[in-house]
Amino acid sequence: MDMQRDHHRRLDASTLSEVVAQLPPLPPVIRYYDDFDDTTRSIRSPASADRFAVHANGSVINIEFALVQEAFGTLLKHVFLRIIGEGFAPRTAAMYTLGGKHFGNEDVTGLLGSGPTGISSVWTAFLAKTLPTDAYSCAKSILKLLCQHRINGWSDSYHDVIFALPLPFKDKYAVVRSGEAFISVDDEAAVVRFLDEAAIQAKKSLLALEDVQNAAMLLCAYQFAMRPIQIAMLTFRDVKVRREGLDSTSKCNAPISGRCHVQNLSTPEP
Repeated sequence: MDMQRDHHRRLDASTLSEVVAQLPPLPPVIRYYDDFDDTTRSIRSPASADRFAVHANGSVINIEFALVQEAFGTLLKHVFLRIIGEGFAPRTAAMYTLGGKHFGNEDVTGLLGSGPTGISSVWTAFLAKTLPTDAYSCAKSILKLLCQHRINGWSDSYHDVIFALPLPFKDKYAVVRSGEAFISVDDEAAVVRFLDEAAIQAKKSLLALEDVQNAAMLLCAYQFAMRPIQIAMLTFRDVKVRREGLDSTSKCNAPISGRCHVQNLSTPEP
C-alpha cells in the first residue's frame, strides 16, 4: 500500500512538472489596476515570490504559495496572471487563484491529464466533491491556461467545452425569495424621515460633517440601491449635485425633500 501511495505521489508530481515546464516564464512584474484606490499596482518578481499581496476593494488579499509544492504554485501564478490579463477585477483573480488550495493531488492530475475528450468524466467526479465555487472557477481557469498554450491536446477551439462544464448550483435570489433583502414599511418610513430631517439641518448648517457623510451614504444606499462597496468606490467625477433653484428647467429624478439629488452614478464591478 505504501509503495502504491509513493508511486501515486510521483505520478502527480511528474504530470504537474511536465505541464508547468511547457508554460512560458512569468514576467518580471505583474501590473494590475486597483479601481478602489484608482491606482496601478505591481507584483514584482512573481516567479520567486512566496506571496502575492493583492489590493482589492480597499483591503489586501494574501495568496500564499509557500504552502504548496513549487510546481503547483507556479501554475497558480500563471492562473492569476491570465485572469488579470483578461481584465477581471483583482478580487476575482485573487479568489479564483485561492480556490486552488482546495484541490487534492488527484484533482490536479485529473485536470491536467484528462485532455478534451476525457474532461467530462473527470469533471463529474470533481463536481461530486462539492468544493467551494471558487475551486471550480480556478479549475476552469487552469483548463483555459492549457488551451492558451496548447498543452495536452487543448486549444482555443475548446473554450466552449470548458464553458459548458457545470458549476455548483447557487440560488442568487435566495434572499429575495425569502424577503430578507427588503426592509419593512416602518423601516423605510424611518429612513425617509431621517433624510428629510438631515436635509433641513444641513440647510441651516446645523449638521456636523460626519453626520452629512452618514446621511449621504444612506441616501446612496436607499435612493439608488447601491451596495457599500459601490458607494465606497465613487469618486468626485462620478457624482453631480444639482441644487434646486439654480436651474429652473432641471428636474429631480427622485428627490428627497426637494433639496438635491445625485446623477450620473457609476456602477462599479462588485
